[in-house]
Amino acid sequence: MNARFHELLQQQERGDALAASDEKLADEYVTEEFKEAEALLGSGRASSFFASEGNLRAPFIPTRTCGRFYMKKHTLSQRPYLHTHDFYELIFVIGGICRQNPEIFPLLREGEACLIPPGTIHKIEKCSAGDIILKAVVPPEFFRRVCPEPIDEVKIFSRFSAPLVIKLFCESCSDNLYKEQAEEALLRLVLIDMLRRDGSFIQLEQYLGANLKTASLEDFAHSLGYTPGYTSRLVKARTGRTFSRLLDEARIDRACALLSDGHTALYAGAETGFTTPAGFHRCFLRVKGITPAGYARSVKR
Repeated sequence: MNARFHELLQQQERGDALAASDEKLADEYVTEEFKEAEALLGSGRASSFFASEGNLRAPFIPTRTCGRFYMKKHTLSQRPYLHTHDFYELIFVIGGICRQNPEIFPLLREGEACLIPPGTIHKIEKCSAGDIILKAVVPPEFFRRVCPEPIDEVKIFSRFSAPLVIKLFCESCSDNLYKEQAEEALLRLVLIDMLRRDGSFIQLEQYLGANLKTASLEDFAHSLGYTPGYTSRLVKARTGRTFSRLLDEARIDRACALLSDGHTALYAGAETGFTTPAGFHRCFLRVKGITPAGYARSVKR
């Protein structure tokens, strides 16, 4: 990830942290973001949207409103609260995990995205230090111009191009010439890429989900009726990654979920098909850039 991207993430963290301690800034945020701003400001200080602990409570479900495209990090200062909005929202998990209200939304892991249409009631849980969650606000007219197919329900995407999304994020935070045209072009590419990946990835995802401990290229090829060589080339062409890499990622994603639920690294490794703790440790470090123990500590914070 480039230096500019990390600089922007830190700027947004600092900005929201400042709003948490500045009543005037918090009031401005609520006034700009919510249709019912006057009622919210009258029911309690706006700074509670940042400073209070736990889930926020309002006398009604507020509606976020916006007429322009922008992207923002889900920062450590933000607290969960049920709300709806009059725009499309795209959530991209660049790193870590993203939890929303579980009765509607599954847990999103690194590399997954979620599209939330206007009118949906949801909340994003408080993130941890290791989570990098990007949110894109897309007005309906803008969305209809760039999305190649109509989508009017919550949609989960199993993969997205992180470099493309990061480029879009950096563009949205810039004052570049032709910024709006660049945002439109990049978002169209992001959506097309996700829709393509989603269609070609389903069979492999289903296979890995059902055979995580014992999965192999040969067995997957047999289930498709193809040779291993052809299947290997097909997987690489459609996903951009090798079968072994995808298997490693699927196993480590499952291991992360087990570690997040409080299981030991020994249990997580055995449950995801690793025959030795050392092999699990090496694979986890290679895929996530952190050890299993380090990951377990980060999600407990």
